[in-house]
Amino acid sequence: MFTSRATWLSFLLLGRGTLSSPTPTQDSIFFHGLHEVSSESVHNVHLTYGHGFRHGHICVVYGDCALKSLGQYHHEVACLSTGPESTSDRLVWIVPEDVIQHGCLHAYSDGILLGRSEPISVSRPLRKRQSPPRNRRLGWALVRRCENRTSTVSAKVAKSKKIAIIGGGMSGLMTSLPLTSVVMTNWHIVESAQLVGGQEMGPMRFPVSVKYPETNETLDLQDHKMVFQLADVLNEMNGGNTSNMAANFILWVQSNPNSPANSRGYRLPNGRNPSRAQLAANTSLLPPSPNASDTVGGKLGEDFVDRLVGLTPERVRNISANIFSAHREAIDRGLFHWSEAGCLKYQLGLDADTVDFLAGSGVSPMWDEWYDNV
Repeated sequence: MFTSRATWLSFLLLGRGTLSSPTPTQDSIFFHGLHEVSSESVHNVHLTYGHGFRHGHICVVYGDCALKSLGQYHHEVACLSTGPESTSDRLVWIVPEDVIQHGCLHAYSDGILLGRSEPISVSRPLRKRQSPPRNRRLGWALVRRCENRTSTVSAKVAKSKKIAIIGGGMSGLMTSLPLTSVVMTNWHIVESAQLVGGQEMGPMRFPVSVKYPETNETLDLQDHKMVFQLADVLNEMNGGNTSNMAANFILWVQSNPNSPANSRGYRLPNGRNPSRAQLAANTSLLPPSPNASDTVGGKLGEDFVDRLVGLTPERVRNISANIFSAHREAIDRGLFHWSEAGCLKYQLGLDADTVDFLAGSGVSPMWDEWYDNV
């Protein structure tokens, strides 16, 4: 009884009157981590080699598990030449559309079977209702990949490649970090300005949580936690939180009673803006609110935008828990299709004065109403 889930290759088909392809005298090549594939797709096939493996020219093919000879395979996966210093440990399998169900991968060298995988299940790819145009980058990349048929990879050789990172800003430095984490250290940064780290961006605000006074509920903002995790990794690399290169965070005060308030043009006798506390204590200081030139259209526009954005407490809770699913919902809702000004002008047909009064001339998509207000 086999107890390992790793694909075994060297086996005997036992049974009365059963014919099988030649089997290796000992385990030579093993396939790992491949139990199901999709047709018209690309999959990695991981290889390991037994102690009795002899280097040479190897062909990996896919076909019936009872394949009797190399010439009866369904299609070729890859052919490679191995040596003591150049042994591929991963194949790239471009699965064709007409691939057969429950076949096996076979490794041959000079007509001798060196290894066979377990039967592999094949599923059909999901189809969109409308196929993307061929001029998309991904479509051309897949066609190019199929034409080149570059299908063998050696992890040792891949990690020895020289990698050039263009630009020494935050993106360039961030690119070098994951490369180093997987022991790909042969990289260098090309920067023309002799400035590592990019331009000064000023104070950056990273929201941590949001609290609702009505329910006394506090929700953590999950997407910004990766910023703090990155700081922990960098501080560990650079000598800890007390080193001169430590990335530390200070508390940001968004607002307090002494913050300047929107006073609609009113000024104190000394010429300064009143504070939030002063306006709360004496609301008569505020002049009357201005109205749109088209009051009916202004009210219609405000109600329409409020319904479209729909920033309900439940939606805010979902945004704070999973920004990625919220981003998907915003796309489906059409919040990336319009800016607020564009929606009021072209969707509702309001006049320019009313649009300017309600939304100004900003062109940012209404997704910002979700992201910036949580």
